[in-house]
Amino acid sequence: MIRSEDQKKCKFCNKKIPISQYKQHKRRCNSQLILNPQNHALMSHYQVIQQFLEKYNQLYHDFLHNKTVALIGPAESITGTQKGHVIDQFDIIVRLNKSLPLPEKLREDIGSRTDVLYNSLNVSDFPGENKFQSSFLKKHDIKFLSCPYPIEMDVFQKDILNYIQRNKFEMPFRCVSLKKHKTLEQSIQTRPFTGVSAIVDLLSYPIKYLYISGLDFYYSKYYSSYRRISKQQQKNNQNNYIHQSKPQINLLKHLSLFDDRIILDKFLDQLLYRKYYEVTQRFNKLRKNMFMFDDPALEQFFKMNISNITYSLQHLTPLHNEKPTLLITNNKHIPKKPNLYILYICDNIQYINLLNKNLDEKKYIGNFFYKKNKNTNVSIFLNPYYIQSVKSILRSIHIHNCNIHFLMFLILILYSKENHYFSHREIMESWGLSIEEKKYYLFLKKKNGFRDIDSLQ
Repeated sequence: MIRSEDQKKCKFCNKKIPISQYKQHKRRCNSQLILNPQNHALMSHYQVIQQFLEKYNQLYHDFLHNKTVALIGPAESITGTQKGHVIDQFDIIVRLNKSLPLPEKLREDIGSRTDVLYNSLNVSDFPGENKFQSSFLKKHDIKFLSCPYPIEMDVFQKDILNYIQRNKFEMPFRCVSLKKHKTLEQSIQTRPFTGVSAIVDLLSYPIKYLYISGLDFYYSKYYSSYRRISKQQQKNNQNNYIHQSKPQINLLKHLSLFDDRIILDKFLDQLLYRKYYEVTQRFNKLRKNMFMFDDPALEQFFKMNISNITYSLQHLTPLHNEKPTLLITNNKHIPKKPNLYILYICDNIQYINLLNKNLDEKKYIGNFFYKKNKNTNVSIFLNPYYIQSVKSILRSIHIHNCNIHFLMFLILILYSKENHYFSHREIMESWGLSIEEKKYYLFLKKKNGFRDIDSLQ
């Protein structure tokens, strides 16, 4: 790593240059100065380019604002999907690298137009294929050409400048910012694929939503008219000294769960969420003896499963229907409401009797606790074997030392598939879930795995 004291800032392009290379760099920058008629230097060629790129980035913001966007990759997984008519309904269709011209025979699968092309501009990869002219892009009605890499980095700069020299901004052209690229690269610890860089770039703008299809991280080949590669090339593309696919898959999974604007095609959905689907299936196969009782009346009530059931730390509003609501909580300040029955979380039934004392209407129907020992009398408690089964399954998706609130959430939706509800806002803001717990929770929300009272009201 070069220390800052071993670098010098160029007065023409403002880049920090190693002192050993500074003179050579300065001569090159100086030779690119733009002169006015009096031969006075106005600015460097590089500075002019930066101004153009900055202006087109502003225009790109306006171009994408409040638009529906489809990013369509060249993966073989898109063939046979018959989604072309759906793709064509999007306001903006984005494609990658060498997608043009679109193969006529695949238009029923991939759509019939392209509005934005993200192209790496790398002319050394299959020489000549990225040496297109503006006329080629205009012929295919491209509105914006975007480079997924920043011009400030030497490894990309030559190719970008080469394109600009040939085409001189004859059509809208811009690059991903250096800050955005470095943040992305640091988060995944590898150079992003063109598709991943495009996704992160598009999500940084105020779009309505982003549909992603034909992008599969080389789990299938390209469709044949895009490019033919061998199985070994496919494997090499997944992981090599430049790109690593796994951290990028994890990134897209994270983004797709936390950003509601993202819509995945079926292939990507299965690829990203495979483990979550497996965990959910294992949960559904568990036996239903999750609760144990000291109170026979409560046992009979639970077996009937006729009430709405929820777990909350806050003042949760009951659903507006005829069913009673059973609330499990450790918040003794929740007011008693009509048709609301409360199980208070504590290990002492005598304390419940004290809380109910002198009340006009009985507020607590019993107590709930997580563990039962010989010295406690608990109306209802969790079967310890069931708890261990749930925790064992969660470990396969990296959830260890499971948050007790999250455990209750999972058990209640398994106990009552239909008669339950929770507050999404409370879960995300007040339960103190870990990132991995939040991700599985958001997967269940995305797949309508529980009833969210915030969306019902």
